[in-house]
Parts: sequence; structure tokens; C-alpha cells
Amino acid sequence: MLTEKGFPASRGQQHSGSPDSPDVRCESFKDFHIEVKRTQKTAIYDWLDQAIRDKREDQKPVIFHRKNQKDWIVILRLDDFLGLVK
Repeated sequence: MLTEKGFPASRGQQHSGSPDSPDVRCESFKDFHIEVKRTQKTAIYDWLDQAIRDKREDQKPVIFHRKNQKDWIVILRLDDFLGLVK
């Protein structure tokens, strides 16, 4: 999806749980640790905790999520969002 939108990306090493293995690698978003959740069930805070645990110290955790028949959404902590829009 990111590549189609003009942001070349590739899958990271799944299930590794380390800063070097985000779900998606994208040079345009290197300041973010991206976790992707494509599921009907939601566990937003569990997902965010996972991204926080797995990210590098200099990265912000971000979740890309989509349910069936819904648009993709991005989940960020408020402080991280406010830092982006300042």
C-alpha cells in the first residue's frame, strides 16, 4: 500500500520483536517503528505496547490498522502526533 502511494516499502522480519524488525521498512518513515495489524479484533493498547517495546529509542511507535471493508487508519500517541504537526 505504501509503495502504491509513492513511498517504497518492504516487509520487515515478522515475529522477531526487535528494533531491527518492524512489520514494514520504509526509508521515508525511518523515524517510526511501524506495526501492521490487519484484523477484525482490536487491541490498540496491546499493539502500541508492542511497538513501544520493539522500537529504537529514536523512533516513534505507530500502528497501521484495518478491518475488513474499512479504510486503513494510523494510531499514534498524542504527544507524538503533536510533535508532527508543530
